[in-house]
Amino acid sequence: MVNDQYYQRRLLMILFVAFIAVTFIARLFYLQVLSPNYQERAKRNAYYNKAIYPARGIIFDRNGNLLVANKPAYDLMVTMSEVPKDLDTLSLARVLSVSLDELRLSLQKVKDRKLNRGYSPYTPQILMSHLEPREVARLQEQLYKYTGFNVQSRTIRHYEYHHAAHILGYLAEASSLDLERDSLLAAGDYVGKSGVERRYDSLLRGVKGQEILLRDSRGRIKGKYNNGLDDVPTVNGRDLTLSIDSGLQAIGERMMHGKRGAIVAIEPETGEVLALVTSPTFDPAILASKDKGEQYKLLEQGEGKPLLNRA
Repeated sequence: MVNDQYYQRRLLMILFVAFIAVTFIARLFYLQVLSPNYQERAKRNAYYNKAIYPARGIIFDRNGNLLVANKPAYDLMVTMSEVPKDLDTLSLARVLSVSLDELRLSLQKVKDRKLNRGYSPYTPQILMSHLEPREVARLQEQLYKYTGFNVQSRTIRHYEYHHAAHILGYLAEASSLDLERDSLLAAGDYVGKSGVERRYDSLLRGVKGQEILLRDSRGRIKGKYNNGLDDVPTVNGRDLTLSIDSGLQAIGERMMHGKRGAIVAIEPETGEVLALVTSPTFDPAILASKDKGEQYKLLEQGEGKPLLNRA
């Protein structure tokens, strides 16, 4: 009788342990094999899909003179879904050479959909832009410690002359409306907002590529996935040659300096526009600078409304 009770208790214990083990194994199988959420999280942790930006097309005048070229720029990106909850913001602020309050404010702005309408916690967002090469070199030594942060290279516009701002136009970060209209755009991309930069944006922009990188358990980049065989190459933007004569344009702008009005010079035989001057005007380079947002506000409020195209 005693032996029967002993064996019954032992059997119950074995069955209980077996039940727990089967339940655990089943749950593990579901998470690792069947659960799409787990697979997606694991995939995000193991790989990093890095967008590679193409060189934007170069712009020339009718005589082959270079008007707009590109120069390298670097942005600090953050993917909020990958940032740990216990992020050491004080340490990161020191690495970035900003105050703790400045870092917190920048992170809040990234997540504020009113200010950043293209925000998604699962895609890289610009935290700091127009970083200098020396800043990037210093950051790269420390950034591996901070999961969710990485430096991304791209190009910004470089203007050879201080003329033709209204003809050439300027670039700015894609708005929510831009993102809705063009499925190829992502938050943080730059698009033409005026002038030929806007009119021919789809040609000048090119097509982004993608680099698939491997990450370790701490989020550090360990190299290319499959030796880069699955990477997608970029397609650089197409160059443009305008009918504008940069020399004639410069003469027209000097003639209109200090005045309000416009000059349009046209080739009679072909109807091509040789010069299109509007005054007052501005240096196109200031809307490609680090503080372009503040510069735009100053132009918008400036005497004579220099942003207004009178031609």
